[in-house]
Amino acid sequence: FSPTAARQLLVATSSNRLLRLDARTGRLLNEVSNIHRSSCSAMAVSQDCRHLVTAGDKVVKVWDYHMRLDINFQVFIGHSESISGVGFTPDGTGLVTVGDAMFLWDIMANVRKPEEPGGRTPKKSWHQADPAADELVPDMRDQLLLDTSYQPRPAPVPARYSPPNISSILPTLNGDLHSDELRSETESEMGGAEVLIGPELADRTDEETDTATDTEFPQPDRLGHSHRVQPHQRVVSPGKKPAGKVLDPRLEEGSSSHDRPLVKKHFVPREKSSQLAQRRYTAPPNQAGLTLQAVIGYNGNGRGNMVWNADTGVFAYTSGCVVILEDLNSGEQKHLTGHVEEVSTLALQHDCQVLVSASGSRGLVKSQVCVWDLQKNTCRQVLHYHQHDIVCLAYSRDDRFLVTVGDYRECTIALWNTFDYSLLTATKTSLPVHDLTWDPYNANEFTSIGQAGSILFWLVDEGNNKTVLNVHEAEVPKEILQSQTVVARPVDFTSLCYSADSVLYVGGSNGVVSAWDTRQNMCFMHWTADSQEIGVLVCKAARLVTGSTSHRVRLWAVVGVGDMRIPTQFNTTETKGLTMDDEMVLDGQVTCAAFDDTMDLGIVGTSGGTLWYINWVERTNIRLVSGHGSRINGLGFSNDSYFATCGDDGSLHVWSLQDREQTLQFQVVEQSCTCVAFSSRAHPPPTRVGSDDAISTYMVAGYSDGTVRMFELDSVEMVLKMHPHAVTITAVTFTADGRAILSGASDGLIAVSSPTTGMTLRILNDHKGAPITAMDTIFKQDKDYGVTAPILWLATSADRRVSVWAADWTRDLCELVDWMSFPAPAFDPDGNVVRKTELAYYASLPPSLAQFVPEDPDTVVYTGYGMQRQVQYYSLTHRKVLRTSALSNWVQTMDVSPKGNLLAFGDSERLVKLMDFQEGSFQDFVAHCDAVHLVRFSPSGKLLFTVAFNEIMVWEVAL
Repeated sequence: FSPTAARQLLVATSSNRLLRLDARTGRLLNEVSNIHRSSCSAMAVSQDCRHLVTAGDKVVKVWDYHMRLDINFQVFIGHSESISGVGFTPDGTGLVTVGDAMFLWDIMANVRKPEEPGGRTPKKSWHQADPAADELVPDMRDQLLLDTSYQPRPAPVPARYSPPNISSILPTLNGDLHSDELRSETESEMGGAEVLIGPELADRTDEETDTATDTEFPQPDRLGHSHRVQPHQRVVSPGKKPAGKVLDPRLEEGSSSHDRPLVKKHFVPREKSSQLAQRRYTAPPNQAGLTLQAVIGYNGNGRGNMVWNADTGVFAYTSGCVVILEDLNSGEQKHLTGHVEEVSTLALQHDCQVLVSASGSRGLVKSQVCVWDLQKNTCRQVLHYHQHDIVCLAYSRDDRFLVTVGDYRECTIALWNTFDYSLLTATKTSLPVHDLTWDPYNANEFTSIGQAGSILFWLVDEGNNKTVLNVHEAEVPKEILQSQTVVARPVDFTSLCYSADSVLYVGGSNGVVSAWDTRQNMCFMHWTADSQEIGVLVCKAARLVTGSTSHRVRLWAVVGVGDMRIPTQFNTTETKGLTMDDEMVLDGQVTCAAFDDTMDLGIVGTSGGTLWYINWVERTNIRLVSGHGSRINGLGFSNDSYFATCGDDGSLHVWSLQDREQTLQFQVVEQSCTCVAFSSRAHPPPTRVGSDDAISTYMVAGYSDGTVRMFELDSVEMVLKMHPHAVTITAVTFTADGRAILSGASDGLIAVSSPTTGMTLRILNDHKGAPITAMDTIFKQDKDYGVTAPILWLATSADRRVSVWAADWTRDLCELVDWMSFPAPAFDPDGNVVRKTELAYYASLPPSLAQFVPEDPDTVVYTGYGMQRQVQYYSLTHRKVLRTSALSNWVQTMDVSPKGNLLAFGDSERLVKLMDFQEGSFQDFVAHCDAVHLVRFSPSGKLLFTVAFNEIMVWEVAL
């Protein structure tokens, strides 16, 4: 065991590894490999927790306990046999090792007064209190806090050594510094091999640092709604005490988190059950089989996760855990990867040289604030402070400060110095903060708003060589906090922005916008700007833009609002200084907005996954970035011209494969679109009744109500609606010759429908009882399977059964060629025994997937839940599995390259796996922040499309 203050257990294993465990919880904190060549026979820790000694291989190694150096140990020889025991002397100045002989060593790491001749017995004067010496001896807390900053520390001034009293230096849980902090910080200061695989920032520069500030924080006073809040002073005397005290949330005991806010403004991450795989097989960049080429879509679940500067052209937004930098002129993308979880918000420095992005914690993954250098597109630093999600980032007008705001579970505000991104101070509010912005006209001042109509005016006081936060909680008129709904609900402030005339505009969840005089910190007017929550406010050039959850973006002229300030009277909208000039309705609630200095041009993001270009002069709005606002269920290709995606919201998007721009969209209300497929240009469906066009591109989609709809892209219309099923359709495709539509449903029934008349030609119930998971079709070519038919097609069901059929629709022929059943254990992957009659049984298992090999129709590739994680290659001619390839995880989706040389997989651990068809070797790729449930090669085989929830990523295939 380490000394009591650290509360750690050190374990040496037979495989020459040193494990450091939390002595209270048993959690593994870090691991060091190859501590000795053969084995470790003994070890000891000094009482001041500075040194660790291990013995083995007839040598003694003295380690830096915290592993903060490039080389963390020194080796000493002397023993000729194995060493059986080591121990420090009580005063910490010596070391005793026992083996073939007893050796007494002097610890020279601690600078102390030279001894007089006559032995090494320590003088009593070394232990006497010496105020002068105590000032020079480095505080042991700085050494035990395991600060993860890589900034060089000042060298200690040589002084007499006085063995410290650990109990007096390190307070217990009742003191100012909690021992929990030691355990929480040890994990971030680990040496050797990490057990947890965290974010991979391959593009970091040599100057990067991982900053986790562990300053000594006293217990805080919560700010807001407290009698301790002090008035906001414009001139602060040097001796003035701050109203807000510095806080480290990790030291707060008994702090109760709030319920999830009802407002849409507060970021709440999307629920997901997947975790990033800890074991991955990645290739070096010059040997990687895939390269991320493009990301399609915008994360509409984020808040403030788009930035645009009209002067420099910097345009950045997020999708999942990736930050996309896009050139609006050429459409070229650059990708900033490094986050593990969903990116919640962005902030851009005013000089447009640095971008920061934030993601929250989940499981063993810490919250991250990544600082990106936009000149090199690399990550300069990663800041760790908040315990949960981060809802807001904001740079001061002079770019000297960065503020980060924690979510409703911690309610923390942290202030960072942007010179070295060190934490200056932090505090905690009594209510959750929804938004925060800096005053562009008064230095060191910012305002935060939040739950229950709270508004706090902050001042950064840099006096006396110490940065503190002063705060003033303003009084809010009752008229602003009145609910506009039939059922009264608490009113929160949800957005704010400054104007040029010392006016602050604040939007509320009731649709009311209020104007505040920042010189007096008081409200002087308000008006109802919308019927629902105001999520975005932007004010420039005497014009104000409001964006709300009602999908409306409104432009207001606020020229005369600043002249309405009357300190003794509360004004309403009975004035001629406020008019609404324009309004636009978009496809979702407004989540972010950025406009130029004239407010004529801007970009607005919505929860529908769309970024809109707004032109108030021409009264136009154009889609800049399109995406899905819900889960994507299907992906299909039409040769090398178009591809389509469908989602839970009933939308069906058609995209251009060349520039990845959305060209069409079909919408079915109150239904989910579950699957989609295109007809082949070489073999289009027969001419429809009443149509003269036989070469149009057709698309078929299945829906949750059991209907199948066929669309003609050239005429942009739905040409057929069929209802062959009574339950959700799970798979749909055209046959290889385009003469029939095959559809499978969740009850296991397969329908064959005519694309000409829409009639159901036949129903196959061979798979009845288990959902159809996959369907595929191909021309038979020259193979002979005992049936004279030109087409083969297969269906796979969730009970691990695959049926292969031969068909000739001109002769109304459809016969079974082969039937495959694959064994599996009687329990799910988690070990739970389930009944096969239960519908939830199939949902708990990895899906069964089968597909023809385009270059060899005789081979069927199958994977699914079974006795082993593997891919099986089944020969229709030999009627047996010829070979298998091992998999590292159960997969959720599979596709075979049209070239026949590669297989692509996606799994629930967020990995995209590329496998060589012949050799079975594979590579893993990480870019998504959720389970990958769709992978599809383009018809040419040069691109691979992967989907995780609503994230679409396009990879260039290099093999």
